Amino acid sequence: EVASVAGSDFSLGAVRALTGMSADGVGLSLKRLRRLELAQPSGAYIGDEPVWRFHHVLIQDVAYRRLLKSDRAELHERLADWVAAGGASVAFDPDEMIGRHLEAAHTYRRELGTSDEHTADLAIRAARHYSASARRALDRDELVSAGTQAARGASLAAADPAMHAELLLVGCEAFLSAGDVAAGAPLVDDLEGI
Repeated sequence: EVASVAGSDFSLGAVRALTGMSADGVGLSLKRLRRLELAQPSGAYIGDEPVWRFHHVLIQDVAYRRLLKSDRAELHERLADWVAAGGASVAFDPDEMIGRHLEAAHTYRRELGTSDEHTADLAIRAARHYSASARRALDRDELVSAGTQAARGASLAAADPAMHAELLLVGCEAFLSAGDVAAGAPLVDDLEGI
């Protein structure tokens, strides 16, 4: 269940960060998942650690849905903090991964009716990471990725008008440069309203 928070691919380090278990304890649990044919090494490595993969996305989905929303929120935030502190990420862009996990933590806290300062801070932190990732994607001419991340960040940055406007500009530039007027139009409309 805990590994499912990391996604369909996960590392030993990520599971250790989420559980607080020793490497040996996590290793034994992963061997059990392999025997049950629920997960297996993917063949990829992060440093000297193998990356594991759920046998099927449905297995990951079922395990994830068994977690309480409050636990999901806590685990997503913990994983984002671990990656931000230098934890090895299976993602190409750690900022995008951090943004997604902070956004998930924010969303679950809101769904639980927890609209406090910490919940608002999660949204702003996620928006900052989306902003950094969107700019790098724009620099690499990955226009759709840049636009999507900027739009996600903009929706989270309502409490910070400057960041909100900046993300809208990046999203507009990316989508319109890609020729995706339909995706860019809502951002243009939102930008005009500022």
